Amino acid sequence: MILLFGARIVVIGADINVHDQGQGGDFVSGTPMTLPAASLSTNLFRVGAAPIPNRRHEIQAAAFDSSGALSYSEKNKLSPFPEYLTGNPYVSFSQDVRRYTNYSCTVSVDCPVTFYLLVDNRVNDFTESSSLDDPNFGPPDTEWITRDGWSRVNTGISPQLNGTNRGDYLCIYEGGFRSVSQFYAIYSKTFPRGGSVTVQTQFEGNIYCLVVGTNQIIGTAKGQATPKPAQLRAGG
Repeated sequence: MILLFGARIVVIGADINVHDQGQGGDFVSGTPMTLPAASLSTNLFRVGAAPIPNRRHEIQAAAFDSSGALSYSEKNKLSPFPEYLTGNPYVSFSQDVRRYTNYSCTVSVDCPVTFYLLVDNRVNDFTESSSLDDPNFGPPDTEWITRDGWSRVNTGISPQLNGTNRGDYLCIYEGGFRSVSQFYAIYSKTFPRGGSVTVQTQFEGNIYCLVVGTNQIIGTAKGQATPKPAQLRAGG
């Protein structure tokens, strides 16, 4: 497969292992959990990526109004789509995971990697304006995000709000409708020699998505690149 990246050659040659496990089931219905609930996407992350395999959701750049606040209208200013996410493999999770108790998924990579965790802004906060600011982490479901050292990504692509720099965001189109529905805030963890992360339960909002930042620029060639596909070991 040939990919065009201008004059850059981008090779994805990581060995990525995805393994999920858990006991119990849906905390509302009691239905036993179905595993695997996580999978490494055969497509690479970009505008229009599908973050949740059993929903018709897709990813787009975030929009902001004239004050710098997140906006549901694409007629307002769009931020640049994060370059550090583009062209990377990603792990998508069934929406059912948000109701699974005692669920976990470990993703490991054998080369230098930055993991990017995309989290619905509404997590632990369903007030009227909760979609327009960062999620809150803590009991009973998302304390693991703070405990495990995930850092808010802030590269300056979002406009300032009240004179303050904001973190990076993406927007989510839900149900295949061509309009902004919700927003993901972006968090990261870096492992210079390779490593692993473990994600757990998230009870509400759109389930998270995990982008595996393994792109390596190895040379240039007349506008074409031949990538080595990432490998997925069976897990779950």
